[in-house]
Amino acid sequence: MELQEIKNKGITGVLWSTAGKFSIHLVTFGVTIVLARLLAPADFGLVSMAMVFIYFTQTFMDFGLTSAVIQKKNPTETQINTVFYISLVLGIFLMLMMIVCAPAIGKFYDNPEVGKIARFVSYSYVILALSGLQRALMSKRLEIKTLALINIVSAIVQGASGIILAFKGFGAWSIVYSVFLGSTTSTIILWCKSSWRPKLLFKLAEIKDMFFFGFKMFLAGILNAVYAKIDEMLIGKVFDSATLGFYYRSKSFNNLITTYSSQGLNSIFFPIISSLQDDLEKVNKVVIKSVEMVSFLVFALTGLLYLNAESLIVLLFGEKWLPSVGYFQVLAFIAYAYPVSIILVNVLSGMGKAGSFLKLEIWKKILGLSGMGLGFIWGMYGFLWALVITGTLGVMLNMWYVQKTTGLKFKILFFAVIKYAVQTFVFTFAVWFLNLYLPHNLWLLLGINTTLFSVSYFLCNFALKTSGFLYVKDIFMSKIWNKISSRTRR
Repeated sequence: MELQEIKNKGITGVLWSTAGKFSIHLVTFGVTIVLARLLAPADFGLVSMAMVFIYFTQTFMDFGLTSAVIQKKNPTETQINTVFYISLVLGIFLMLMMIVCAPAIGKFYDNPEVGKIARFVSYSYVILALSGLQRALMSKRLEIKTLALINIVSAIVQGASGIILAFKGFGAWSIVYSVFLGSTTSTIILWCKSSWRPKLLFKLAEIKDMFFFGFKMFLAGILNAVYAKIDEMLIGKVFDSATLGFYYRSKSFNNLITTYSSQGLNSIFFPIISSLQDDLEKVNKVVIKSVEMVSFLVFALTGLLYLNAESLIVLLFGEKWLPSVGYFQVLAFIAYAYPVSIILVNVLSGMGKAGSFLKLEIWKKILGLSGMGLGFIWGMYGFLWALVITGTLGVMLNMWYVQKTTGLKFKILFFAVIKYAVQTFVFTFAVWFLNLYLPHNLWLLLGINTTLFSVSYFLCNFALKTSGFLYVKDIFMSKIWNKISSRTRR
């Protein structure tokens, strides 16, 4: 693909993926509001406990070979089929293993219900095996529109079934059953929309080069999976299901920042870097533009959600979720880390630097787990602040590794992030200080905080002509102009 073609497909992919994520979260957010009022925090905690072990073991699905299919420029039909059958066999094996281990999981938490949930959701291994390669092939071809529409339909099915089951009194199981219906729907539609079908082709020798790349990505995936869920496992073990439910709510609320600032890029950045891997100059241009755009968006959302945390959580979910507010506000300080890191680590994986990727992930996880262990000494808030400190250091490690790989200077990447962070800190503090002198009316504060922060942040970026602001403006203005032009021609 030529750079201009990649750029056009990339922009279209980002917009479709972002629109898809927005639509999905619009649906799931509405569903979450209903479920949060129908179910207790402990119900969410129970499901989270069970899903921790599922999430840990899903990384063993294909030893990273699905990622290798995306990274490899022209995989053969034999290679693709071999990867599919390996995934399917491993999926069935892991499902059977989880069924056997489910009682032990219940004993770990001293709650047999958690074991029952773990046994039921073991189906997810087979669902992932059947859908993973189809998604990878669509992603490789940048068929983001199709993937976005499939995800929207799946979210609607999952949300509607969850609400109906919650009204029927299924409790935590309403979440479990609705996820099953949603993922099954998604897999069926994927197979209907995809043109690829498995053939009786299998040859391990042909995936030797893919295996070396994929296995390093697999090891990094294990580290990421453990690190992503070990917080929930420890909180569920050390505290109780209600505390985990409050943490889960604050974490999912924090994920809104990640979703709306970066998920559009996440689905296409790896295949784009893979296609440009032989041209470092083009790679660096894509990286710095992406970091600027994501930083501009993520810090805008961070300020808005930090200031409005109490208003949104209490008004949407009810007073019983009030403990989640403080948890979320601490997590907001590290919300930028994942979106920025998506871009930086995909530079390494997209260029085939699986060894560097693995080393980077090992160092970050050692750093993160050390901070997490020390943080627990001071309780939940000590743990949360440890996440903030180690997450920031992890982003800096990402920048350093990108400099080693592509030559893109650390200080350029650092400045691309910090200029938006400083603006957000200044304007958030100013609006928070003003709140001290206003009536504690949640609706009033929601309106004032949103207006003051948004106007201040966007006017400042407009005046400074920051790159992230200009990139975002140009992308959306060009798309709007193209829509107007196409309708005029009709």
